[in-house]
Amino acid sequence: MKLLSASLLTISILVLSSCGESAKKEVSQYDQVLQSVENAVKPKLNDPKSYEFVELVLIDSVLYSENVEYRLESFKKYLEDAKRGLEELNRYKESNSILYDSLRLVNKENDILKNEEIIHGIDSIKMQMREALNDVASYTYSYSFRGNNKMGALVLNTYLIQTDPSSPFGVVNIAKNDDELYFNPNEFEGYLELVQPIFEKYR
Repeated sequence: MKLLSASLLTISILVLSSCGESAKKEVSQYDQVLQSVENAVKPKLNDPKSYEFVELVLIDSVLYSENVEYRLESFKKYLEDAKRGLEELNRYKESNSILYDSLRLVNKENDILKNEEIIHGIDSIKMQMREALNDVASYTYSYSFRGNNKMGALVLNTYLIQTDPSSPFGVVNIAKNDDELYFNPNEFEGYLELVQPIFEKYR
């Protein structure tokens, strides 16, 4: 009977411990984000001692697929602009216009090659990422707090916070409104390794 009681007690402890760990996991992201945000904001306040936390709410997230598409669309636009510029310079050349510039022509040709190479590379990365495209690249929170302004009055402040997708959920951007949010926070894996040598190649 004592053995049975001891076994039941052990099971109960394990269950409670498991529940406790689950509860910690559920609040860990929130706690880490709040700590990261407060560490970034408090030192910049007029009166850090007047700080009063109000609210932190997860409102959105950006997927790596969105970051990939943003970069693809950007370089496709650069490519089209370069092609139009090249066509214009070729027209100047054919008409012996004083607007023709051979150096600009070479630069436009290089811009076309550069952007085509980058687009091809991003497409390859996209194929390799597969399921990882659906992973979160960044979280967006609405963050509110009170603090004294320069006049000493306690005022409510609300910001949009973009964070890293994983622990410790560092702050990527602090924005006052939607216009200041990053379209592609946190680059997808392989992007910088792709573009840096290409930019060097066509510098």
